[in-house]
This record gives sequence, C-alpha cells and structure tokens, in this order.
Amino acid sequence: MTPDLAECCRAGLTICCDICPAAYCGASLTICCDVCPHAAVPAGKFTVTIGRVRKVADMPVLYKLMILYMLGNVNFPMTNSQISGVFLELRYTDYFKVQNTLSDMVESGLIQADEYSDRTYYSLTPAGKDSLDALKNDLSSDIRSDIDAYLKKNRLEFLDAVSVRAAYYRTTGGDYAAHCLVLEHNQPLIDLTLSVPTAAAARQVCDAWHGRNQEVYSQIMQILLEEKPEEQR
Repeated sequence: MTPDLAECCRAGLTICCDICPAAYCGASLTICCDVCPHAAVPAGKFTVTIGRVRKVADMPVLYKLMILYMLGNVNFPMTNSQISGVFLELRYTDYFKVQNTLSDMVESGLIQADEYSDRTYYSLTPAGKDSLDALKNDLSSDIRSDIDAYLKKNRLEFLDAVSVRAAYYRTTGGDYAAHCLVLEHNQPLIDLTLSVPTAAAARQVCDAWHGRNQEVYSQIMQILLEEKPEEQR
C-alpha cells in the first residue's frame, strides 16, 4: 500500500516527493523530503528513485553539485534569483537552503560572487570546474535532464538579464553617473558611463538602457565608423 501524500508531508517537511521513496519506492519520484517519517532515513539524506533504482545522497552536497552543473552548462554568470528559480520551480528545495548553499560554495572557493547594483552574479572558479569534472557523474541523469531542459527553456531570458546591466551612483562632484554595460561572452561589448545632474535622470538612463541598448550601440557604431567626406576623397 502506498502512503498518503498528506501523511508523508506531516511533521514539518520542507518538500515531499510525489510518492514517498523511503517506504514503497514508487517510480514517479520528483524529490524526497529532508526527513521522511515512513522509514529510518537520517536527517539531511534523501532517496532518489529513478527506474526503481535507489540512491541515497547527502542533500547539501547534492545542491552544490547541481549548482556546479548549472554554471558549467552556460557560458555566462547566473544571478542569485536565476539559480534559486531552478531549485524552486523544479521543487528540489526551498529558497533558504539555496542561499546557504551559495554562501558555503563562495566561502569554499567553488564559485565566485560578483556584486553589481542590487544583483549578485555567480560563476565557476577553477576549483569549481575541477570539482564538476570529478563529480558530474554522481548527479543522476534525471536531475541533469531536469536542469538541462530548464536552462534550454530560459536561456535567452537568462542571458539577456546577465548581459545587460545598468546602475547609477553619486559622484564626488555631487552629480550622478549612470553606468551602462553590455557583456558578450562575459567580456564588455559596450561600457558607457554618463554624467547626469539628478538621481531621477540617472534612473531614467538605466531604465532606458535595458530596452534600448542595441539601438544605442548600433547608432554609436554607425557614427564612429562613418567616413567623413574628406576621408572619402
């Protein structure tokens, strides 16, 4: 007899599976809870059932490996919200566990965190790449497929969000500067800093940059590459 889902979710579990794997090992598992009340599964452990093959893994290590796999499968940094969104939308764990995992990985040197405006961008370090190469096969094919499909679906949106950046700040002279940036392959394609008199004007520049950066870039290149009449003679 398969346990009732509501019964499996009692006792304050973070996330429960579709069918509790620690008990009757159904074939349609999504993810198991942190502590399963149906069997002697230690806290911090879970059981994955794929094709009726069980595997018990350490949850914090699994989360780290999943983040390494995400960052290793894109050619751009990912934001905190993007990484969190993968876990939350695929229902692997909650927001706070993702934040703890990211902090641990930065502290241990597996990933690098770069702050820009109000966002944090994460990328692999050499140590992170080495760890991913060594441990990638420990990640189940189903989890890899979940992540691959999610990244493929959201790739363009993710790339646009991390490639187009704008922030403003007050200068020592008392006015404001709007810093506008577009990255391609993690290298600056265009990097502009415009001085404006007010914070409102700086915000307007930053907001417009997200929607009109391609137009601005095209016009700048056209003007700068246009030959003057005397140069044509």
